[in-house]
Amino acid sequence: MPEGYIGVSTVSWIGNYWAALDRPAAPATDRWWRRLRNWIRREGVAVPGVVPLAGDSPRIYAFPNALDRITAGAPRYAGPSSASA
Repeated sequence: MPEGYIGVSTVSWIGNYWAALDRPAAPATDRWWRRLRNWIRREGVAVPGVVPLAGDSPRIYAFPNALDRITAGAPRYAGPSSASA
């Protein structure tokens, strides 16, 4: 990662994708992901992806320290393809 950039991490779950085939996720799994999503929304601030804060609609959540750096102008780095973005 280039110096000065903020790394971007992702967490995702396909949801109850297999429920249509009668193989739903366990209720505890569904609750865990819902709680994680709610915690991220509560603790983070929605910001655009790997673009300036003034543009695009919010697509990611930044936690306080990262938000301070983004607001100060630090670029976000999502991987090799975003280095020139």
